Amino acid sequence: MHLAVIELQPREGWSARLDPGAVIGRHRDCDLRLIDALVSRRHARVCIRGPNTAIEDLGSHNGLYVNGRRCSEVLALHPGDRIALGDTTWLVLPASETLELAPQ
Repeated sequence: MHLAVIELQPREGWSARLDPGAVIGRHRDCDLRLIDALVSRRHARVCIRGPNTAIEDLGSHNGLYVNGRRCSEVLALHPGDRIALGDTTWLVLPASETLELAPQ
């Protein structure tokens, strides 16, 4: 199961599909590298929680927010959830959503 997201800001319409274990951050070794000064080098990780795809903060400085609430533990995600990392905001899509991935 993967995490499908579409970016709401700053790159409106950009999309990604992330597999469990994917690390999100500014570091060049991250699976998804964000160019956002408010995102930590290793900010968050996609994981599985029960039957759902989930996300966890990796001790980021500015935090990880889901639906406006700071996420301090592994949190299951559902279609329609909003994820905020720094100045980047994503909308969670249904896992079955077919995305045409934009180049990174």
